[in-house]
Amino acid sequence: MRRTWAAVLLLTAAALGLRLFVAFGVTSDCSGDGPIYRQIALNVLDHGVYSADEAPPLRPTLIRMPGYPLTLAGIYALFGRGAGAVHAVQCAVDTATCWAAALLAFLWAPPAWGLARRRRAGLWAFVLTALCPFTMIYAGTLLTETWAVFLGTLFAAAATAALGTRGHPLVAWAAAGVLAGLACLFRPDMGLYAAAPGLILVLRGLRSAAAARGWRARLAALGPGAARGAVLSLAFAAVLAPWAVRNAAVFHLFQPLAPANAEMPGEFVPRGYTAWVKTWITRPADVEFFLWDLETKPLDLDRLPPRAFDSPGERERTAALFARYNGGLDNGPYDPGEAPDLTVSPALDGEFRALAIERIRRHPLRHTLLLPAIRAWNLWFDPHAAYTPVDGNLFPLSELDGETGQVVLLPLFYLLVWGFTILAAAGALALWRAPEARPWLLLFGLIFLPRLAFFAGLPNPEPRYMVELFPLVAALGASAPAAPAGTLFKGKPWNSGNTAS
Repeated sequence: MRRTWAAVLLLTAAALGLRLFVAFGVTSDCSGDGPIYRQIALNVLDHGVYSADEAPPLRPTLIRMPGYPLTLAGIYALFGRGAGAVHAVQCAVDTATCWAAALLAFLWAPPAWGLARRRRAGLWAFVLTALCPFTMIYAGTLLTETWAVFLGTLFAAAATAALGTRGHPLVAWAAAGVLAGLACLFRPDMGLYAAAPGLILVLRGLRSAAAARGWRARLAALGPGAARGAVLSLAFAAVLAPWAVRNAAVFHLFQPLAPANAEMPGEFVPRGYTAWVKTWITRPADVEFFLWDLETKPLDLDRLPPRAFDSPGERERTAALFARYNGGLDNGPYDPGEAPDLTVSPALDGEFRALAIERIRRHPLRHTLLLPAIRAWNLWFDPHAAYTPVDGNLFPLSELDGETGQVVLLPLFYLLVWGFTILAAAGALALWRAPEARPWLLLFGLIFLPRLAFFAGLPNPEPRYMVELFPLVAALGASAPAAPAGTLFKGKPWNSGNTAS
């Protein structure tokens, strides 16, 4: 027992030390959202107002979920207002994520493998998560990722425990709902996680009802799943309720999550322009220039890829729209002595919308299938080196910067993503051969695939939205080296005779 606790402490210290080194010596915190979170936290501390304004009057806001700003406010109140305390706390949280992944891998490993192999799976998951650079980078930023990764991994473990418990594990389902709600308070898209166990409950209930005879028996078969799903949903909603009530009282609208476009009520959003961007964008490299820099910098037609035009005439039409935007021609008289007003007017936005509709009608499959598939590929198979000194585009390889280390580290990071993916596929095969573990493959798939599909369907494919999935990928991949010999490629499937499904 002493050796076990000594090993736990040693592993924890090593993982924490690595994160402290990365957070304080490697990460480059240049995020656009960080100053917003910090300003809200300071306004909460100094003025008691949840506002992103830098000077009075401090207008209340709802453009960001409250989890991270309030957490920052708490850290500032306890340890001072420097970024160092925030990064240190996030290093500790990300270290805890390693143990959450270890617990998840232990729960996913089939009981038929024996306690020693299940513990081995947990150890492998810890090591893989501890060495994963894609998540530890964010401990050194003022972004929500570290907390969302931690809470999302804990939720997956709680959902696994709830799904695998016999009887009426309402406490476990309530815990899963609370964790999903807390994760959603940091990132609204984390609500997708809560749907995964809910869908499994529906599938189980339908299977039980189909096997029952008579409508009374079928209704009775649906009862346990309905009760568990209700507890999950109520716990999830209870966590979000204070934020929704606050928004209703302050803004007189039902807004339980942050708006999709981070806009205030009544604020104009150029949805026509973003709809047009969505008809061609596939690369994360284009997001910053054509979306985040909109209304701050001119648009450059030469930076558009060939797929942004279906004909020379369409290119000329797009060039004319860009010229109107760049010259501020829709925004009042032009004064040669001043910079143009780079604003997308409602009229200009309407023309971009019309162009988007025409492109979608010409090639509906391109818009609904091909482009989202390319975006999904680019989202996952990315070096995930944002906020590091080697951040940049992997391709073309000839343009990599040797002085900053891009020429070595970006390909290495890219290969590491492939390594995690291949290992997860091997772990999935190992669990598939144990029927009692197959529900965990379904749980993993219902978390991973909807999140990937959701962000692939947006006009801003940013790979950082995928980092929440890496501890789950590590937990799945840990089953491969922990599995009994021959499980992957030969032999009979392992089955303890006690399925969790």
